[in-house]
Amino acid sequence: LSLKLDNFLKKDLGISEAKSLLMDHDVDQYVDLLSGSFSEVDMMTLYRMHDAYVTATRGEGWGLPITEAAACGLPLVTPCHTGLTEFLNPLNGLYWKVKSAPEAFSNHLLYKAWCDQDTGNEDFWQVCSIESLAEAMIQVVDEHQTGEADRKAMLASQIVRQQFSWQVAGSLAMQALTDNPLSRVTASSNLASHIIS
Repeated sequence: LSLKLDNFLKKDLGISEAKSLLMDHDVDQYVDLLSGSFSEVDMMTLYRMHDAYVTATRGEGWGLPITEAAACGLPLVTPCHTGLTEFLNPLNGLYWKVKSAPEAFSNHLLYKAWCDQDTGNEDFWQVCSIESLAEAMIQVVDEHQTGEADRKAMLASQIVRQQFSWQVAGSLAMQALTDNPLSRVTASSNLASHIIS
């Protein structure tokens, strides 16, 4: 099992806690803790070394690692909320969905690191059910034995590579800019003000 822990705010946040937790449960010899930046080739190799990609993410703007893992042909065990819905909805039935529920996070350490002041708003993220996560992981193991997990993962990989490649994203962005006259005016105004200054 490889566990990649990264926090864009504080690079070492979570690593020491994870090491302690793994040692407390006497499973540290089974888990490789990873952090930091990896090249695209190294990430592809890392994905392909494993049998599944499992995440209990609380929220994503897009979920690039999940998309990359799917493109590499890994079975996905993931919740479907926040930004993940955009790319997971077309994969319905081809990944193992983890149940989650909203939870307020305004007192959480990460929230306090993001916000210098209290906004007065109650913000939420999704928290995964540990039982649902465990059940989905067991299903993937069972379906690996029958080949069903690999079949679903390959179909999901094809969809992700066809619908969510950089080329497709770039084409859609260019189309949106071309189709929307207001964006052209804004882009022209921004360019003109940049040239003048």
